[in-house]
Amino acid sequence: MTVPWEHGERLEGRHGTEPGRSYPICMDRQGACPPEDCGGVNRFLVRREASAPPEVSHDFAVLADFVDQLALERSTGDS
Repeated sequence: MTVPWEHGERLEGRHGTEPGRSYPICMDRQGACPPEDCGGVNRFLVRREASAPPEVSHDFAVLADFVDQLALERSTGDS
């Protein structure tokens, strides 16, 4: 089964440059979108998560917990 992926870019604004400052530049798009015939969105996400090193998964879990706690504090006014 082939999933018809759609991709697009949108320019939201332009900023002037400052002399002597470095700016990021996109040189390659590898990994920017799911590979052909990867099994759909859910299967792609499962495969991507499984391929991440354990320390990365742990870091994301810690970050997610922090964001959850922050959202809870802000919603209850405890911050």
